[in-house]
Amino acid sequence: NDESNRKLVWRFKDGAYSSGLTYLKEFLYGNYTHDEMRTLTICVIPASTQHKNDIRFKPLFKAICDTFPLNNGYNLITIENDRTDSREHKIDNTIQNLKFSQLINGKRIILFDDITTRGTSFTQVANQLKQKGAISVIGFFLGKTYNL
Repeated sequence: NDESNRKLVWRFKDGAYSSGLTYLKEFLYGNYTHDEMRTLTICVIPASTQHKNDIRFKPLFKAICDTFPLNNGYNLITIENDRTDSREHKIDNTIQNLKFSQLINGKRIILFDDITTRGTSFTQVANQLKQKGAISVIGFFLGKTYNL
């Protein structure tokens, strides 16, 4: 099962997003009505580079917003400059290269990421979204790494 989960995340990182869409569907329909979904905006915790971000998330977000009545917030958090992958070099401030739109104000955000380890990126991005006026921020992750 662990190997299967790892392969799912690796395929996702290479642009195969159908499994991510399936898990998101289960989450959304298990927690929100169709009308409630209309009030939500889905954003992404950006990857380390614009190229990786576009491969992993841009087609997924189009598919998500074609399938569900969510607002597409793909461009509400943008990468100003590429950075080193935080798994390669420990980075304390994972949002230093990001720009947050003023259009975040008043939004209810679902913050999407492929995987979480310590929750550092989620916490930093969620705090910044709240500072920019987000009403609420909920995290959605395809996987979580465990250190044994």
